[in-house]
Amino acid sequence: MKTRHIVSPQSLIFLSTFLSLTTATLLSSCATAYHRPAQGSFKEVSRLSIVITGKSKFKVLDSRATDLGPGVLFGVVGAIANSAITNSADSDKEKELAAQTAETSYQEAFKNELKKLLDESKRFEKIDFYNDVIGLKESSDAVLELVIQEWGVRVINQQTNQLAPYMVVDITMKDSKGKILWKERESQVGSSSHFFNEYRDKENLLKESMEAIVKDSAYRIASTLIYS
Repeated sequence: MKTRHIVSPQSLIFLSTFLSLTTATLLSSCATAYHRPAQGSFKEVSRLSIVITGKSKFKVLDSRATDLGPGVLFGVVGAIANSAITNSADSDKEKELAAQTAETSYQEAFKNELKKLLDESKRFEKIDFYNDVIGLKESSDAVLELVIQEWGVRVINQQTNQLAPYMVVDITMKDSKGKILWKERESQVGSSSHFFNEYRDKENLLKESMEAIVKDSAYRIASTLIYS
């Protein structure tokens, strides 16, 4: 016997909006041209301005990464309904970890780690850090913009549901004439993973895990700057 599924008008409106946003996102993604620097790309850069921004709050990607649920059974409309449910579940987990993440500025920690690595390398004659592009004052050979788009913990093993720390940084570097020297999205996932309850209940585990991913991300970006 064939089962018929009835879709409400509200769901159709939601579906239409979802498809429009998805199409716009895909078109935007296709229009983005990433540019990896080759060796010697930064040889003319001795004075560097670095702008680090990011408004993203701490995220838990647990249910969103593993629970396909109705989306598998009922197509796109089911996926939309399921997304709302799983987003809510992960939001509840984010609230459970809020006390551990509210007082910590991983953006500041990221800046400090990047500054330390670049200073130790002595690769650049002068480096200035800023919190926004508007604040740029000193003249430089290039401006590096680092936007922290996401940070948190996410499922990496769907068999065990363990979560690992992760960080996503959008990178754009231009010379003094506006030429793009480097454009990329850096996605870093930690090598260690734990269950959600462990992050919630074990003292300093989440803090130490996030500090590690911040250091890993800063190291990868610093290495590209130093050796390109």
